Amino acid sequence: MQFYLREKELKQLVNVVDDKHQESKFIIVSGSRKVGKTTLVNTLVKQKNGIYITISAKSSSMQLNDISDYLREINPPGTFIPRFENWKHLFEYFFMLAHEKSVIVVLDEFHNLCNIDSDVFIDFRTVWDIHASKSKLCLISVTYDLNFIKMNFHNEDSPLYRIMNFSLRLTPFTLIDVISLFKLNKSNIPINEIIDLYIVFGGYPKYYHLFDLFNLWDKNLQEILRILVFQAYAPLANELNDIIINLFTRENKVYISVLQSIALNNHTITHIADSINIKATTLSKYLLELEKKKHIIKRKQPINVSYVENSKFGMYYISSYFENFWFRFIQPDIISFENGQYDRMLQNISQNFDEYRKQRIPLVIRELMQYSKEIENLNAIFPYDVTSVGSLWNRKKMVDIVAINDEKKKLLLGSVYTGNSTMKVETINELFSTMTEFEKQFVGYEIRKVLFHNSTISLDLWNQLKDKNQNIFSYSKLLKQIYD
Repeated sequence: MQFYLREKELKQLVNVVDDKHQESKFIIVSGSRKVGKTTLVNTLVKQKNGIYITISAKSSSMQLNDISDYLREINPPGTFIPRFENWKHLFEYFFMLAHEKSVIVVLDEFHNLCNIDSDVFIDFRTVWDIHASKSKLCLISVTYDLNFIKMNFHNEDSPLYRIMNFSLRLTPFTLIDVISLFKLNKSNIPINEIIDLYIVFGGYPKYYHLFDLFNLWDKNLQEILRILVFQAYAPLANELNDIIINLFTRENKVYISVLQSIALNNHTITHIADSINIKATTLSKYLLELEKKKHIIKRKQPINVSYVENSKFGMYYISSYFENFWFRFIQPDIISFENGQYDRMLQNISQNFDEYRKQRIPLVIRELMQYSKEIENLNAIFPYDVTSVGSLWNRKKMVDIVAINDEKKKLLLGSVYTGNSTMKVETINELFSTMTEFEKQFVGYEIRKVLFHNSTISLDLWNQLKDKNQNIFSYSKLLKQIYD
């Protein structure tokens, strides 16, 4: 895959690696699976002639032998490479290599080390304290496991506490980034189809690598799904195996049921519990596992809730767009999928995708509000830096989009109407009434209310409703403007 949209992150790493004011450096590169961590560090390794090693779940002896063999392959013939007796021996070897010149060593899947050898980080810290100030080793650890980082780099009782010099966390591409990818690849597909692809695949670089590999930049959603998912040996046919099989050792059916329920637009504990016929009190442990340990779902709060963990209004969402799509359309019919009944499944997706799009569009618009100053139409209705974006809800009603500038006390409240027919004045009044109900929570803020829609509205109705703090805004025109 071409190296897309990570030039800023690569420059940051290069600057840290080339910094002459520090001796040895310990760098962490983190981010969720499929976000492009390995591509980024491998690009750095190629530029700087470094060493790249993946830490697997194999035994220490087998893995150390593999590393020794790999080092022989990448070094000139006749270079002495020892057989490493233990991890401490390997770390000492890296420091020896970097005694006279800077050496970059990447340890991908770094978190696996603690599962292989319980004392490995004690040994590593001992070696680091002895050699770091006298060497020029740049060690880059790569991990997706945020709990691992918290427990080992921010915990005073850990041997790795305060060893880190620099940390870089990668996030998925934004919609604006993805649109730029299609433009870079001279795609001719219209913006509405790019939005559909984003709703399915989100911003994970791994998927756009496949677009490159299979030359999909001018294909529509159905064609892309057939190539990447719905055919024998498709590259994404087993994409969720690590979640469904490997991440959960027991009670897989409950976890899968929870994820399917969330993908079907059930987001509160009560709605999820009711849909899978389980007690809400029992459900909590599964949600906690999925959120805190597996990082598959996210718990969101109303934007004005201060004590997040104590809020009873939390809503749960699947973090990855593609995983949400999988648990909405594929996992519920997994037997048909495994039996190769692809045409019927694609037809089902085609028939139900319009409703799915309507459920996901508020997420897309909420994301775009973070960049309102860069988007002409959004800047016209909220010309301020956005310090926080979210939603508001109570037990009965919800405002889809809330954008806040705390410094200037400016607030935007937005609802998304996804109906395709001509909007009625009663509908419009009801949506603005809901926003008015929530604006009471923001005393001292100047508030603008926006109704995002994709419907027809008469000029008379527009003139009747229009005032300086109340806007009706076509999100299809907004998305087209971003593309243009």
